[in-house]
Amino acid sequence: MEDRERGIWLRLQDDGDRALAPFLFEAAASARDAASRVLGTDLPRPLRIDLVRDLFSLSAVSGLPLTAAETTGTLAVARWGRVIMLSPRATALGYPWQDTLAHEIVHLLITRASRDYAPLWLQEGMAKRLETSFREPRPFDDPGWGDALAYKALTEGRSVGIDRLGPSIAMLPTPDAAAIAFAEVTSFMGHFLERAGEPALKLLLADLRGLSDRSPEPALRSVTGMGLEDWNADWQRSLLAEPPPPLAPQHEGRGASRDTARRARLSDLLLQRGHARSAAEVLAPIVRPEQREASVRVRAARAYLEAGDAAAARAALGTLTEIDGVHGPWFGLRSRFLREDGDAAGAEHAVQIAIAVDPLAEEAACAGMRRPRGSNGSDADLPVAPERRALCEAARERLRR
Repeated sequence: MEDRERGIWLRLQDDGDRALAPFLFEAAASARDAASRVLGTDLPRPLRIDLVRDLFSLSAVSGLPLTAAETTGTLAVARWGRVIMLSPRATALGYPWQDTLAHEIVHLLITRASRDYAPLWLQEGMAKRLETSFREPRPFDDPGWGDALAYKALTEGRSVGIDRLGPSIAMLPTPDAAAIAFAEVTSFMGHFLERAGEPALKLLLADLRGLSDRSPEPALRSVTGMGLEDWNADWQRSLLAEPPPPLAPQHEGRGASRDTARRARLSDLLLQRGHARSAAEVLAPIVRPEQREASVRVRAARAYLEAGDAAAARAALGTLTEIDGVHGPWFGLRSRFLREDGDAAGAEHAVQIAIAVDPLAEEAACAGMRRPRGSNGSDADLPVAPERRALCEAARERLRR
């Protein structure tokens, strides 16, 4: 598939992802243009993107070892002048595919700007910093997460080190090590930009482009007067001198309790068999003000809606202050309730977030509208816009498979 006007070429492994194309084209063009302005370079047209169905395919197409992709949870790779990315349908709850796509596009831009001589700490640090630069801020964005996690790792003796990243963060031995490495390079590049400024970054990329060997040290000293060892020490001193706020809850990685998991599974089974009221009642004891797991609130709201109790569904879904992370179906249902309240702008904002996270979940793709069990549905519950309508139909077709 091709968007000639935007200069983007898309290859799909699975035709079921075809409905994603308009959204992917828009995000890719916005991300490319935003990062190009910061880095002072551009990409040749067309920008090429491969969307694959699973990690095995990602490994086969990109050359990244499958074990490395599985260990660190790799979702995309920028290689050979293109982005190779996992379809959001490949994961149970989707993933922030727009930000991931933007991250990989930044890699392509830095590779072009530096003639592939940029060190890994610069590549990954700038990719993390710029992966959200193309869009407006969203709930649960946390610009300070890199400083917070880097500080925590440094003080606990778990630092990976910006100069010990190996050939790729995707090939580090554990997911924890990969998360710390991303945090450290993000924090480090923030410190670099604060001290040296954005013009120094562009000069550094230009100097790297003219290198005759792989060491970035001459270019770094030429532009800033300091080598990597000095910069690293300066960053760590700065980090320790002014401890950042602690990590936000969404970065702590807390899992659901066994009781919550059991109730969620039982509720799913009851709802599948048409016992909506019972499905809601199973969850009622754990849908309390302190319940911040969005998936639990979505299950309860879904069951109450099917039982015909809209007021209870709204109460169960809760508000932004009652969840601790982005969840596609939660924002889809929020969009529905805001639309019913007459807040068209709020509803549109919520559904955009839902699609950005889990575009092939029914409530995300269909703006909170869920086809009743055993029903073929009707045109009345489909979005009006052609691209949104096609996405909703694709999400429902996915459920039938």
